[in-house]
Amino acid sequence: PLWMRNGRTDIIWCNRTYAQLLDTTPATVVAEQKELPLKSAVKKPGGGRAMAQEALDQGRPLQTAAHIISGGSRRLMSVTEIPIAGVGLTLGMAQDITRQEELETEQKRHSSANKELLEQLGTAIAIFDVEQKLEFYNSAFAQFWGLEDQYLNARPKLGDIMEKLR
Repeated sequence: PLWMRNGRTDIIWCNRTYAQLLDTTPATVVAEQKELPLKSAVKKPGGGRAMAQEALDQGRPLQTAAHIISGGSRRLMSVTEIPIAGVGLTLGMAQDITRQEELETEQKRHSSANKELLEQLGTAIAIFDVEQKLEFYNSAFAQFWGLEDQYLNARPKLGDIMEKLR
């Protein structure tokens, strides 16, 4: 969906995709100033109009993610308001990023299940990230090396752990 706002943040144009999200026509959107019914995690008064005004005031694009209910489905949208320099207009666009949200949720679920499985093992296990900081350890690791949870929860580097064990 695409739309354009004037300096008063009124919608002066929208494409058919925008109108279809609202089950109406582009002409009706402009005449009735119909806004996308965004449900943002951050409650801001004024919604899209306030975001457009802020983009105009700051002279830079603003972006947020918000949910919308359309056609009976809940979709996560990345919404951007871009000020057009020198003319006092903003161009708005929304991109459906629901699949990205679903993949992130699925990845978190798999990661949580893997950590739970590794915690149950009697073998001492530690996982380090690319910076060699401790990403995960199980209780068998802490017990085997005699390291306190408080120390390990601070995510020390592998070298620091090795030095402490010396």
